Amino acid sequence: MKGLYSVSSALTGEILKVANEVSRTLKGKVSLVEYVTLPEVGQHVILRFELQDKSFSLDEIDAIENMLDRLVGENFWAVIVGEAYRKVAPEFPLDKLPARLEIFSKIVANIPLPVASTPFASKIKEDAQIIRETTTLSPDDWVWEVEVPFNKEENLPIIRIVSAKPQDKVVVTIGDQEFTVEFLPPGDSYKALVKAYPMARKSGMALLRYIFDESYGGRF
Repeated sequence: MKGLYSVSSALTGEILKVANEVSRTLKGKVSLVEYVTLPEVGQHVILRFELQDKSFSLDEIDAIENMLDRLVGENFWAVIVGEAYRKVAPEFPLDKLPARLEIFSKIVANIPLPVASTPFASKIKEDAQIIRETTTLSPDDWVWEVEVPFNKEENLPIIRIVSAKPQDKVVVTIGDQEFTVEFLPPGDSYKALVKAYPMARKSGMALLRYIFDESYGGRF
């Protein structure tokens, strides 16, 4: 069977170029942890970075994430992983994120999903069909994301499927790559999160801070 473009050397090569430029420009302040593709929800490629060495304020995280967005260019989205917020003083309540996303999803319910027009988008969209054929999804199931650790030797890439039917994790092989397949419960928060990316950039805030700010008027 044909392999997924999401884990291809063509895509990872482009991501490596961007990650090296980010590391050089920011002098090692951040490092790429993983990237995500969204085969059925906009076909975006999201690069997830972690902060190195020290704690940062929310304003500093805003500034760094927006700088990352400029550095990765129009073909990618960039975000700082949630672990950075555990070092923020006062503590940022990450445990409240699912509830805040549910509130946020109602706010953005009528806003269209942003759809990528990058050179990778059509190939990532094809991944959705390959995954459907491999995992035998029902018509109501859909492919949320493919998460790829930057060091693929440490962990398998993960395919996440949104499904109303609870299912255990499984391992599948597509092409010459093994994947862990996880099943998530239905909800509006997945698409709301995708909508939040460009909105956060326009506001000048980091993604998670923007969701908190919009969902409860900035109150934690």
